[in-house]
Amino acid sequence: MEQRRMHVYLLVCCSCVFLSDCFSESRQVNLFDQIASDDPRSRLLFDFGWRFYRGDIDKGQAPDFDDSTWRPIDLPHDWSIEDIPGTSSPLNSDAVGGIDTGYFVGGIGWYRNFENFPWDDPSEHLRRSPLMYVGNVTTPTMLMTGVNDLRTPMPQTEEYYAALKVLGVETAMIRFNNEWHGTTSTPSNFLRTQLFLREWFKRNERARSVTDS
Repeated sequence: MEQRRMHVYLLVCCSCVFLSDCFSESRQVNLFDQIASDDPRSRLLFDFGWRFYRGDIDKGQAPDFDDSTWRPIDLPHDWSIEDIPGTSSPLNSDAVGGIDTGYFVGGIGWYRNFENFPWDDPSEHLRRSPLMYVGNVTTPTMLMTGVNDLRTPMPQTEEYYAALKVLGVETAMIRFNNEWHGTTSTPSNFLRTQLFLREWFKRNERARSVTDS
């Protein structure tokens, strides 16, 4: 009997990045164990050592800003659904109907972790840049980005795409007009996203047969 199994990896870096790869049933392993033992890539965790302040604050981005009174936290963290210290519920009691309506606390929150601006010390920013690790990519990679994206601008996608081309990795770059940080805000772009994904996975599927005795 022949069996097929395709594992799909999703990587988010400078846009929505979609990777596809295929493994047979006989190669089922813990992904993180495989990365640690087989791959020469670097694994860096950025989950620890953060400080958080709920609300807005002036010049909170300054490296010399005193954040000693901010809450120490580890990631992942979502203050809109956690029990904010001093409250009995993360739901907004000021919403119409009170907390029973299910509106979560909104507003502004600050997170700090970087010690320096990139022009003063680029090393810690480079350590966290996906572009610095593009040499580890061997899987066919499709990049999809909204041309109006301000969080991860189009030039970042172009840099990553150019690097993959230099490395000889199969790649494609899709620009979505009228989109910001995402590719599905309009019905037409939603359909385009699904069609591009379907075609990319179909094109790069390399299923391997496993025969059970």
